[in-house]
Amino acid sequence: MSNTTPTGRTTNLLPHSSDNREPYRTITLTLLRIYPILFICVGTAGNLLSVYVVLRSKLRRHSTFIYLAFLSIIDLAVLYTFCVNFILHAWFNIDLQQVSLTACKIYSFSIYFFPQTSAWILTAVSIDRVVALTRGVRKTRKTRQTYAILISIFLILFLLNIQFLFYNNTYVLSLQNEQQTDALTNTTSDLTLTSSSIYRIVDTDVDINVIQCSSEYSDKYKYFYSNYWVYIDATVNVYLPFALMFLCSTIIFLSVLRTMRDAHNSNKRLVARNLSTMLLSINAMFVLLTAPIVFYLMFEKRTFKSGANQSDTKLKARYKMIKLLFIILMNANHTGNILVYCLT
Repeated sequence: MSNTTPTGRTTNLLPHSSDNREPYRTITLTLLRIYPILFICVGTAGNLLSVYVVLRSKLRRHSTFIYLAFLSIIDLAVLYTFCVNFILHAWFNIDLQQVSLTACKIYSFSIYFFPQTSAWILTAVSIDRVVALTRGVRKTRKTRQTYAILISIFLILFLLNIQFLFYNNTYVLSLQNEQQTDALTNTTSDLTLTSSSIYRIVDTDVDINVIQCSSEYSDKYKYFYSNYWVYIDATVNVYLPFALMFLCSTIIFLSVLRTMRDAHNSNKRLVARNLSTMLLSINAMFVLLTAPIVFYLMFEKRTFKSGANQSDTKLKARYKMIKLLFIILMNANHTGNILVYCLT
């Protein structure tokens, strides 16, 4: 009995009892089926509750909480972009990127745009607090500036990522070309192994959360992706936001220390301590949970550049599991951002 996957390969529906890809394939499949549902439930409840609290109270008059309201909405968009496709893929063998070219383009755009926007809203919060401490900008004026800054962030990142709305889905074609090359050179690949139907998402040569409408798989723009875009994305998504947040946090932390030394009121000292704890927690969580997937994507292609690595099915299964773990860490950042604010 056989089944045809979206890549056109035929797989056996009978499980393979001694597959050398174990235990990685089972761990990957289990995570793909459980974590998206859990994160959507927790993230939806937390982020929507945060938006409700901010918009229904006097907090919306303060620039910091305006940023937090938008951060909750963007974080929710990040979770749904990743998790909905994982749920469809793991449970129903449906990949949104293969439903239509329009869906593929929107998904590819969203997978970059929303995480970058979340990072820069966090950066804007830190800068906003530094300005408030050093210049004491009037509240009404700050509110207008807050919306102007948010619009600027959205516009700049939209223009940076609009390229993904113009790429065609060339991923499957490039995958087929690689498979043909393997066949001509008599290298062993995943295609020779049988696979149970429940493992089709993890056994297929299609990568975990690969961006199919991308310059990465375009013959015309592949050089741009490998030599420029991976570093642009890393800078915009992690390096620059973290550098600015760290600088702002240092300034605020020093200001808080001065306030604590000058404060004779215990309540004021407590507020100062909580503020510094929150800022350090947010920055630490951001870099620890977001950086791993960015670094992985930068060096992934170099790892599989050699033919030996491309034909090593156990190694490919292991790295597919590792990549998923890094994606889960990134999604945890967008699930728990608002929780850190509330707890600290």
